[in-house]
Amino acid sequence: MLLPLNPLSGVSIAQARRAVGLSAVMALSAAAIPFLASGVAAPRDSDGETVRLPPAAAPPLLLRDVAREDALSINAAIPFSRDPNPAARPFKMRGGDGAFARALHCLTEAIYYEADSETADGQRAVAQVVLNRVRHPAFSPSVCATVYHGSLRSTGCQFSFTCDGSMRRRPAASGWAKARGIAEQALAGYVFAPVGQATHYHADYVVPYWATSLAKNAVLGTHIFYRWRGWWGQRAAFARRHSGQELDPRLLRNAALSRHGVRPEPPAWSGEDLVLAADPRVELISIVHLLANQPEVSADATEYENDVRKRFAAFSDHVAVEIYRQLSAGNSKFTAATSLETLIHYSQPPKLESQGSLDPKLIGAAGGKQKLDGFIAALRDFVRHSEFESFFKEREAYYAKLEKQAREPAFELVTAIEKDTGAPVHNVRFILAPLLAKSGTAGCRTAPKQAADAWAIVGLGDPSGQPFKKAAELGQSLGKLSESECLSQSGAKLANQPGKSVRGG
Repeated sequence: MLLPLNPLSGVSIAQARRAVGLSAVMALSAAAIPFLASGVAAPRDSDGETVRLPPAAAPPLLLRDVAREDALSINAAIPFSRDPNPAARPFKMRGGDGAFARALHCLTEAIYYEADSETADGQRAVAQVVLNRVRHPAFSPSVCATVYHGSLRSTGCQFSFTCDGSMRRRPAASGWAKARGIAEQALAGYVFAPVGQATHYHADYVVPYWATSLAKNAVLGTHIFYRWRGWWGQRAAFARRHSGQELDPRLLRNAALSRHGVRPEPPAWSGEDLVLAADPRVELISIVHLLANQPEVSADATEYENDVRKRFAAFSDHVAVEIYRQLSAGNSKFTAATSLETLIHYSQPPKLESQGSLDPKLIGAAGGKQKLDGFIAALRDFVRHSEFESFFKEREAYYAKLEKQAREPAFELVTAIEKDTGAPVHNVRFILAPLLAKSGTAGCRTAPKQAADAWAIVGLGDPSGQPFKKAAELGQSLGKLSESECLSQSGAKLANQPGKSVRGG
């Protein structure tokens, strides 16, 4: 439920002038709303210019102590405003894709926790109110700051879910997806016209003291919507642009829960957020690594490892294998982990095209861009002549078996990380690597206009074949990665920035 602003009255222009001066009064975001908000004609200063004080600051929640049945009757008796109710202007998001990602997450939270039980139109109405507030001078010019307005106070949060512990409740995947879709539409400029310039609403079973001082202009489901009376409720007042900056919703959420005595728990994530599968790029570089270092069949090797050696024995001296030997020789920084991190930033074979910006450190580890490009070209040739794609496809059943074995440990590991950090882990891909004995390499690939790709390598290449044998190393790596926005933004677009990676173990 929204905890709306309380339009205060009784502060005269003359009193405000004497206290701090007219120019200061015009700049105070916490000043009271006289005259205009209450429908009285606007006063003018000595030059004849209209004086409009900024809207009032958010007060504590003040509800009348009435029974539910009485609240329904009282709210129904409040007449609708007879003034025109024009639709809001389309919202224009500013800033990079990172700002969009954070705004999307915060708006989705507001829609879900405030109106999950409402119809799609009821949820669109809530989204419209949030964005109306972002463009109104009484509130912050960012989505996340508006949603979490007052959440660190003992009273005074503007959206009740940010201060009543509702965020402990794990959202259903279907409901979250629905809310997120509506949030995306709203941020892209969709306008829900019925609520007009509404900046306030409340459930019909409670009665705020301010209800009769605002202009009632819409009812959607169980929510009643209001706008300010006078100029502050008109289109002209909603002229502020989005700041282009958004705070980290994960930090806002954890701070809000902690402030109100609730231990931060991560919001729900579904199996769709956690993908376990083999990856052709990882298998390709793992095979090249194996041929470069241990081409002969080993007595204590896994069945899959020996299968790989037999299948690709004829390519032990391929140019890609030889280049790999040279790049990784001695004390080179081009290690097995580095090669994996590098190839993740390319498309799947056979094309292996660069996607997004590559960390300069990875380029440097390969000896520069020219050497790296030469190695990638050699890998394309290896894929083509060794029929690698056919090999990978033929083993889909084997990879599916690994996925089934690893899913339960993966959920347990991520759940443990969430409980320890209080931060959600979304959209991480566990890449199952049956040729690697060690887990722990993880990273985040971000590409322009694409969803972030958080990944973690799970090494399964030991005789026991047990998934997550090195789970501690992987946990450490994911723990670090959870600090980045790559995991905290669920499926959202991120800013154009170089790929990030961390190593555990």
